[in-house]
Amino acid sequence: MANKSTKLLFFVCVLITLFLFSWTANAFLIIQPCYIGDEAGCTCECDSCEDCTNALNSTSCKNIKLQKNISISSETCINNPENFNNKTFDCQGHTIEGNGSGSDYGIYLNGKSGN
Repeated sequence: MANKSTKLLFFVCVLITLFLFSWTANAFLIIQPCYIGDEAGCTCECDSCEDCTNALNSTSCKNIKLQKNISISSETCINNPENFNNKTFDCQGHTIEGNGSGSDYGIYLNGKSGN
């Protein structure tokens, strides 16, 4: 079991990494650090199609929580994120709503498992 200073150092490293990732990817995710044996995994929050897609693609995010309703006009919001396996996407009562035109999806998944 890691001591408090090791956990604090890990947390600081995660925060620095998060800042750099957010700065370069424009994906302002809120990431909680994971520890070995942490069954809940890391939780990320998102509030746009881009943020949610980035969170679902992140190997650090195991649980993704939608923070507000998303309204889209003519594109698929979350389009088959490559790393979206064995993760939970929790809308928390929010919706991803389109215009009903037909061929686009709020969330499109193909060949994903454990979600």
